[in-house]
Amino acid sequence: MVNYSIAEEDIASCNVQYEYRTFILTLHPPFFDDEDWHHSLIHEIQHGLLKPIIQFGDKLIEHYVNDEHTTKFLLDQFAYLEEQVAEDLSLFAKELLREQSSQALSEADETRPSNGQAAVRRGKGGIPKKFRK
Repeated sequence: MVNYSIAEEDIASCNVQYEYRTFILTLHPPFFDDEDWHHSLIHEIQHGLLKPIIQFGDKLIEHYVNDEHTTKFLLDQFAYLEEQVAEDLSLFAKELLREQSSQALSEADETRPSNGQAAVRRGKGGIPKKFRK
């Protein structure tokens, strides 16, 4: 589900209820001015995918750590690491998409007939590239 909110300064945010298989993406006003909105969208999706692990870790910390200061420290560290991993995965996904797009364009250029190939198809001579030496 995708929501729109005018209340926050963030570009986008997500809320995950993994047990219900629910991912709610909320777009905030700065999202629509973000030149790299694709990255922000991918980043939030990564949070959605990571959230079950983060929630499990948070529950373990809250259950087994009795010291309030240590609990806060560990939860903050877990949140920081979640942000770092979401960003790393987003950059990786963007690079894969860029590479895939580049490869698709390259393959499209290879299948596009050259002038000689087009001439052969129209019966006007020319030697197709694959038969040239």
